[in-house]
Amino acid sequence: MNVVFRVDAAVHIGTGHVMRCMSIARALKLRGVVSTFIMRDHPGHLKSFVEGEGFEATLLPAPHDTPDTTGQCGHAAWLGVDWQTDAEQTMQACGSKEVDWLIVDHYGIDQSWEAALSAVANRILVIDDLADRGHLCDALLDQTYLRDEAAYARLVPRQCRLLLGSAFALLRPEFAALRQVSISRRQLPADSFKLLITLGGIDQYNVTTTTLQALQTASLPSNTELTVLMGTQAPWKADVQAFARSMKWPTHVIVGADNVGELMASSDLAIGAAGGTSWERCCLGLPTVMLVLAENQSEIAVKLRDALAVSLIPQLADLPSVLPNLIERLVTDRKLLGEMSDHAARIVDGRGIERVVNYLEQP
Repeated sequence: MNVVFRVDAAVHIGTGHVMRCMSIARALKLRGVVSTFIMRDHPGHLKSFVEGEGFEATLLPAPHDTPDTTGQCGHAAWLGVDWQTDAEQTMQACGSKEVDWLIVDHYGIDQSWEAALSAVANRILVIDDLADRGHLCDALLDQTYLRDEAAYARLVPRQCRLLLGSAFALLRPEFAALRQVSISRRQLPADSFKLLITLGGIDQYNVTTTTLQALQTASLPSNTELTVLMGTQAPWKADVQAFARSMKWPTHVIVGADNVGELMASSDLAIGAAGGTSWERCCLGLPTVMLVLAENQSEIAVKLRDALAVSLIPQLADLPSVLPNLIERLVTDRKLLGEMSDHAARIVDGRGIERVVNYLEQP
């Protein structure tokens, strides 16, 4: 089977789309399936990361002019070119080899692009979590908690297979492997309180430094330890590292961590964005203070708050005033943290990638 991913990473897009596609590619590779990536040459494109994982990656030409996206889907500008140009260049990048599955994870792509690519792909799987545009695909995966078929009833063909809900969360196998250990350790007393801060691979607006500044005003136990995770393409790495040195508590900044699951499993509380890492934290039962860093994260954040799995700060403007008191309360309330952990762990079981790959391998 030959699988092609059309996905982008960039400073304005983030890294999450590539990361969730990589989870599928890794799982397919274990079953002997060849996968390749087609990505546009945006700043922060992650081509070297993809190749470092052992996959071939083709870069489409860098955008030169702002495309005219009048009448197109809401995130069409994220492509960097008009959809016709992107479709043509993607078809050329696919080459002459038969494409069994074309997996598309891009908010800037809709049914017009997919109709064009059906000429070179036997089947198309769309990964989405916005439910805001039409698709012409054989299958659609939306890992949003409590997502139901009604959201896509008028957006996909009647015969399209819908893989919906957190049962299909695209997590690496390490999270399922660490799940029981992580949940069990939260029931035991600890010598220190470990706080994990993970606000996306890019953190375009440097919310991480704002978070550290707010924590600096909180009254936390002397045995508190902070760990900050940042992506290799994050533009504010140096600023965060500099501020971390001034913190009252030991604060470790890790760039490009390859053991995220272990770090989450050994933490007592996280401050995290409402993106793809939400499902990683839920799988491990990690209580979270959640921040909404982009408009498209609001729905996920509200659903997780209503499920009692997170404490939500929906407006970044409220972060400096709300976070210190909220963290102080959570650090001292082990019962509440335990309840949050239980609720979170019920949402994701860590077997989503297995379910997706099993589907892709069906005739």
